Amino acid sequence: MNLSLETLVMSAPVVAIVVASAVAGFVVLIIPVIMNIVDLAPYMYTNAKIRALEAGLLKKPKLEDLKNAKTRLDCISSLEETDYGTYINKEADPSSEEGLERALNQHTADIYNKLVKTVPKEVTGVMRDLLKVYDVRNIKMVFRSLKNDEFPAEKRTELVTPIGTMKPHILKALVESKTLDEAVSELESTEYGKVVSVSMPKVEETNSLLPLEIALDKYVYENAHKKIALSKESNMVSVGILLGTKIDITNLKTLLRIRGANSKVDNIDDFLINASYNLKGDKIKSLAKADAVEDILSQLEGTPYAEAVSDVVTTFKDTGSLYQIEKKLDEYYEKSAKQISVKYGLGIGPALNMLVGKEADARKIRVHSSFSTEGIDIETGGAV
Repeated sequence: MNLSLETLVMSAPVVAIVVASAVAGFVVLIIPVIMNIVDLAPYMYTNAKIRALEAGLLKKPKLEDLKNAKTRLDCISSLEETDYGTYINKEADPSSEEGLERALNQHTADIYNKLVKTVPKEVTGVMRDLLKVYDVRNIKMVFRSLKNDEFPAEKRTELVTPIGTMKPHILKALVESKTLDEAVSELESTEYGKVVSVSMPKVEETNSLLPLEIALDKYVYENAHKKIALSKESNMVSVGILLGTKIDITNLKTLLRIRGANSKVDNIDDFLINASYNLKGDKIKSLAKADAVEDILSQLEGTPYAEAVSDVVTTFKDTGSLYQIEKKLDEYYEKSAKQISVKYGLGIGPALNMLVGKEADARKIRVHSSFSTEGIDIETGGAV
């Protein structure tokens, strides 16, 4: 086919327009990809380091060894060749409850500090917010000890988890408090001061620390949830899912324990964290109105938590114990973290999974150690 010079000249503008359109289209398509790569680039090196840390999480064979341990000493021995072994061996009496607790706390603190230093700066703040649950854990431990005249200051020092945001000198002063009033005073300069002081009249009125402990949980979880919801950082999506799931499970446990104890609570909303992921407004309100554990479990239908506990519902009806239900909910939370680690593997997912994995390891070691000493079946929570 022969084209005249006139035809070629006439076609040149058309060709130029087509080429320009193609280039523009390519740019429109490629810019989001480039932006995504730029967003994820800081995590590539970070996640390589976190994957290396994940190798230290307890694997199934080691968990089986823990499960089969008959005594605390057996539990300690089974951890000899794990990351926890090094910390346990530093203790003068590693087979004691205090020695094991101190070793677990120090190991967890070291790992969490590494994580905070490893993740990109834009998510350091939210990581620290998530670690505030350990501030609350330490405050609860001190207040329980003082109210029940349970532990002297030296033992409280051993039970402190050295993680969180409280300045070391404030935490030290809190732990060494001699009275509840003194402990309240030590917290005045912290972000928890107002929460604690506002809760104390209710503590005195009910002669229970429950109002204080619930107020602290609500403060930490609700604040973190709000910050994540307002964040424009793309990685906050995965954090929001995991934190929302944690809050759902915490609220579920609260409701199950209240109804399991046949407690008549009129203001049950005061006991619940005002945030959620799967248990949206109407669902949690409906669960709060349930009169018994069985009613709560039946109303979970349609949520992922129903499937998580489905194979132990009958066990509860037989034993009246919530142990296996709570265990299944904890396992669901661990599974969620692993799924997030895969789905958001080029973002903050692996760091979140590491946080949850270490928390789960420490919990399982404590439970196995305690249960083996007391002759309790780790699977059922009943006597062996």
